[in-house]
Amino acid sequence: MRKMEIVEYYGSSSELMASLRSVFYLTASNVPENEDERREFLQLWLGDYVISPTGLHFVALESDRVVGYLISETQTLRNLEILNKHTTLLAFRSWFKEYSSHFHINVHPDVQGQ
Repeated sequence: MRKMEIVEYYGSSSELMASLRSVFYLTASNVPENEDERREFLQLWLGDYVISPTGLHFVALESDRVVGYLISETQTLRNLEILNKHTTLLAFRSWFKEYSSHFHINVHPDVQGQ
């Protein structure tokens, strides 16, 4: 049985971002091939959440290696920058008054199902 630890983190050091980016690209679907579009894609689905002051941020660690993450926006309606970028979220706008948060989870393929 693998030993993993879930820890809350704050900030976005370059080392942490590199680890999150790695897990993101290993698990994301429909990643653009164009480098500029890849950066925008990463920012849309990960970057904006990592720096959100109203978000919660957790990483799964196996030893010191990041093997997954859960990032959330706890106040989606307050963070209109994120909401307006995610046109799919606009369809749920009325629900965010009662259920204000949403989250993204990604787990490295090596540990999925563990």
